[in-house]
Amino acid sequence: MIIDELCTDRIAEEVVSNNYGKPIEEIAFLIEEEYKKYESTIWFPSNRIWLYPSVKIRKAAKYYETPNGIIISPNTMYINYHALLINETKKTKYVLNKPLRFEVCDKYPLNISELEELERSKNLDISLKKVRNH
Repeated sequence: MIIDELCTDRIAEEVVSNNYGKPIEEIAFLIEEEYKKYESTIWFPSNRIWLYPSVKIRKAAKYYETPNGIIISPNTMYINYHALLINETKKTKYVLNKPLRFEVCDKYPLNISELEELERSKNLDISLKKVRNH
């Protein structure tokens, strides 16, 4: 069956599962669009990167600035964002060198495309630190 041939990995399987009953051409397009979210274009061109965000809500002890240029004042709640990035293509792992801070109502990156776009669009310098594979 054609639908089974589309299920080549977990990304494709999830798209097929969420769109079962739609035309095959539409599902194939949605799979390609989903793949783009996990493909690095800046840091690791053409590599598939799994991003695992770690998000904690904290109370600010001092002033912080968000990627959007908003100042977080002391005693204000904010999101402290870290992430683990696993390069599936090269079998390497990275973490953010420094956390990003967001307002509680802000949308934060959930995949490599969103993280790289945040860096590009806000002219940030997000640095990564390689971690050992165990």
